[in-house]
Amino acid sequence: MAGKNIDFIVGVSLFMIAIIFTIMISLNYLSPSRSEVKTSELKGELFKACELLTKSRGKPVNWHTTSNLEKLGLAFYDKNKKEVIEGVLDENKVNKLYSIEYTKAKEALGLKRDMNIRFVPKVEDWWNSSFKYRKALLVNSSLNLNVSVNLSFPRAHAHITSVRIRSSSSSISFEIKNPEYWDSNKSWLKYCTIEFKTNGERLFYVYYDNSTLSPANTTLNLVLSNVSVEIGEEERFYNFPTYGKTNIANKENAVVHRILNIREAPRIAYVNGSEYEFNLTENLGYSLDYYSQTNISDLIDRIFFYDVVVVGSEAGENSVINANLSNTMVFDYVYLGGCLAVFGQGSNYTWLSNFGIQGWDISGENQTVANFSLRIIRSPNNLAQVYLSNDSIYLSGALYTSVPKVINRSLYNRIDKITINRTEFNESLIKNGYFDTNANYWSFSSTDPNISGGWEASGNIYVDVSSPDITGMGEWNQSFTYSNTTLLNKANLSFCYNVSAWNSSGASNILRVSLRLPNGKSEEVWSESLTGLTQGWVCISRDISSLVYETGEYNLRLIAELSTGAGTPEVKIQWDNISLNLSYNPAIWISGEIGDGKITITGDEPSSTKHDRLIENVLEWCLPEKNKYVYEMVAEAW
Repeated sequence: MAGKNIDFIVGVSLFMIAIIFTIMISLNYLSPSRSEVKTSELKGELFKACELLTKSRGKPVNWHTTSNLEKLGLAFYDKNKKEVIEGVLDENKVNKLYSIEYTKAKEALGLKRDMNIRFVPKVEDWWNSSFKYRKALLVNSSLNLNVSVNLSFPRAHAHITSVRIRSSSSSISFEIKNPEYWDSNKSWLKYCTIEFKTNGERLFYVYYDNSTLSPANTTLNLVLSNVSVEIGEEERFYNFPTYGKTNIANKENAVVHRILNIREAPRIAYVNGSEYEFNLTENLGYSLDYYSQTNISDLIDRIFFYDVVVVGSEAGENSVINANLSNTMVFDYVYLGGCLAVFGQGSNYTWLSNFGIQGWDISGENQTVANFSLRIIRSPNNLAQVYLSNDSIYLSGALYTSVPKVINRSLYNRIDKITINRTEFNESLIKNGYFDTNANYWSFSSTDPNISGGWEASGNIYVDVSSPDITGMGEWNQSFTYSNTTLLNKANLSFCYNVSAWNSSGASNILRVSLRLPNGKSEEVWSESLTGLTQGWVCISRDISSLVYETGEYNLRLIAELSTGAGTPEVKIQWDNISLNLSYNPAIWISGEIGDGKITITGDEPSSTKHDRLIENVLEWCLPEKNKYVYEMVAEAW
């Protein structure tokens, strides 16, 4: 009995111990379950904040250039595609993040907890943080070879003294050849050829930075091997600061990781014109460095750093700004690959003469835009988006008192324009083309002494042959000089001819008009094969503006190729009413390419006309494609 009682007591005790143990385990288990729920909620809150941060432009969309902030978003918006680019952040907005007050940022992200955000460059085995950029070089051979590779560098990324070549374990001697630069000081590389020895290795990195270092380039005089080298995309090593607080107490936290790209911010200088244009440009989301007459000399010192230099309306008339913009470094900036955008101009903009442009004063009146080339409008590629009015392209209320005029077209690889439909002047370059006085400006020659030419009192020139069985040519020609390289609207060559033939039935006559250009090349303008029959006066008109594109001496040739039969034949060709009328349209918008760069000049001043989209279109045309760099965004909340 005692034994049974002991067994019972032991059994009850074990049962109670089991229950207590189970309760303890349950309590111990339920406590972390509540913690996990809390952490899960926190992570969900942080995830939503990261979604907003990386997929939204924010509200307003230009929050980073204004003092307003409702929602915080860092996503890059492509103005050409008119959409947010998935997985790409705008570096301007990322930089602006660090100037936002912490509690305001949390509110704009919808976060109630403390947090921090880091952007860490996603690169491996970076050799030296003193170098901000690198490119991988993969040699397509594992032999010990001497190789050559052609490299290009973005503006102001690679100082000539900063270039280094690294293998997996050491620095490699190299030689730079055929360098081309972004600047006239020959500091920042644009292109170059690099030669080095592989020592049997395949993977190398070229490191570089935009600051001055001790040069490592040397002379190697290598005999090169015929082997290709693959070039990787540019990588960047730049650690943004941590934004937010530090989890000092090591509280339970939630962490979100995102791999994304940060698009490098364009560098834009704005030379002060109107406050309206400056604010409008910033409202478009562009971050600007501002220059006025007090610091314009600083711009000249740093001009090669910028992707675009904008000269605002009326700024170029300021005497101090005008004098600084006359510096040859401004022309060098464009020639070596920069873009200069000028809003407004006039006869006081004397510095534009360096670009073959002068202000052309015209009487102001409302004008209708004639589109000569949409090539200069990259975004949105529609005139109606630039000139907003009822009929899209009528410039209601826009009075143009001066427009840009090209006075030296030889500087340009190409010129585009948008012009207005008002002809400024119309004149003939042909002297006495109507022969109302004399023919002293014309010269005659023939291939046969039986073919004669002369001037008739009735007011025309002629070619005549009255001998049998003659085949030959009689030519009238006149030279003239074209020196005004204002962009032509039309060059209209017109002339009249009359063929008279006697006793030459069936004879063949060919008339030709040709133009010899200043470069010596002859271009045929018109030709006609005619039977030897009298037919009366015929008048011809041809637009030859495509031929009148360079300054110098031109020669107009009126050619008659004649033939006569047997007996007493005669063939007579008369020429009259000859003129080359050049009509010019003043262009309200001229854009061209000089060297590797671009310049655009417009008589349209948005501050006056309120053609706001003009600024956006010009800047989008100017801006180069900027690099994107891979980063890991790490967001923490607790």
